[in-house]
Amino acid sequence: MQKIQLRSGFLVLDVSSASGGIHYERREREEKREGNREEVDFRTHREIDDIELYREGTALAGRARWMLRRRGAVTAIGVVTDGAGLAALETDFAELRVAADSFNYRARQAGSLRRVRVGYVPMQIEPDHEAIAAEIALTIRARLSDLLIALGVDRETGDPVRSRVALQACRRLDRLVVGIQSEAVRLALDAAIVARRAIRDAAKDGRTAMLDVSAIEAAANYFVPVEAEAEVA
Repeated sequence: MQKIQLRSGFLVLDVSSASGGIHYERREREEKREGNREEVDFRTHREIDDIELYREGTALAGRARWMLRRRGAVTAIGVVTDGAGLAALETDFAELRVAADSFNYRARQAGSLRRVRVGYVPMQIEPDHEAIAAEIALTIRARLSDLLIALGVDRETGDPVRSRVALQACRRLDRLVVGIQSEAVRLALDAAIVARRAIRDAAKDGRTAMLDVSAIEAAANYFVPVEAEAEVA
């Protein structure tokens, strides 16, 4: 694997949550023993103190997570964004914090234990951080590999829905690295858009799409793990 040309930015950790207002109790129903073997059946009892507030709080925390993900690239170690994305997050979460405070006040007034917390923790990423660079490289390669599979490189035709989901998962990957690696990823995503269009058009006409995915394959090769390169050698 070539040395990853990591872009300076921020690793943003999600700390949003919705908790409380729900209680689970496991109740034993039946126990069977045969020698040293034991089987126990349980029934789980769930109790929610206010179903409407429970759903509203869960949705609010989910909205915070969505806001976080849309401002950066989602990787295995968290969301990675740049300075502009971090500034946009602060604006987004200023409104979300007001909504969370309002929700928590209403929940207390209603006697519900449901509470919502919205927030994130940004950490500066240095370009020479090897561990983070390795994780980002694995993420990029995995997403591009998933994209190739969704486009149907191992079948006669791709899946329009699956390829759309795979392409969405690749959003902003080109912003994680710099130089030729960033350009390669950008060209790969452009090629994927063209390939998806070809798949849709071919499906309408009942024919097999002719796809050029060489740019995607070339970009993925920039991020081959060192151990995989050693096996090939």
